[in-house]
Amino acid sequence: MAYLAYEVQPVPHPVKAPSHAFDALPQPVEVLERADGRAVVVVTESVERVVREFYESYQEGDLDRTWERYVAIDVINHAFDGAYDRKAWREADKSFVAAFPNLDVQVLDQVADGDKVATRYEMTGTQSGAYVGIPASGVTATLTATSWDRIADGKIAEHWVTADVAGLIQQLTSAGE
Repeated sequence: MAYLAYEVQPVPHPVKAPSHAFDALPQPVEVLERADGRAVVVVTESVERVVREFYESYQEGDLDRTWERYVAIDVINHAFDGAYDRKAWREADKSFVAAFPNLDVQVLDQVADGDKVATRYEMTGTQSGAYVGIPASGVTATLTATSWDRIADGKIAEHWVTADVAGLIQQLTSAGE
């Protein structure tokens, strides 16, 4: 499992702070003893966890909050030949979530190497709103995708994705045949 260090601070050893003293820091927190007898507080976060929580947060439907928490302001989005900047990516995904408000997101596989994470996932929901010009159909459909995300400072800094949008559209348009 790959980890990112958020913050390193020397603190006197032994740590005498109450157990809730670290609650405001991103979790998990590790206290490591240095050779000089002092301790270092290291706040680490799994890069896999950042990406998993990003995709799973789509189920909550508040992508503004999701983007604030998980996507860097200066993210580089390589998806669709880089056609989507941060705002356009969020707006495209907001239209997807609005059309499928009961999304169930399943992260199927993840592999991390340093600060990069490959994630294979599915998003399943019932289309109750228009999506890419297709009126609400009441059809339950699944979008499958694989993404590569680079994490920096606990946020997605670069994004690549291959999504089966054609398969999703086929599910939505062939249901009435």
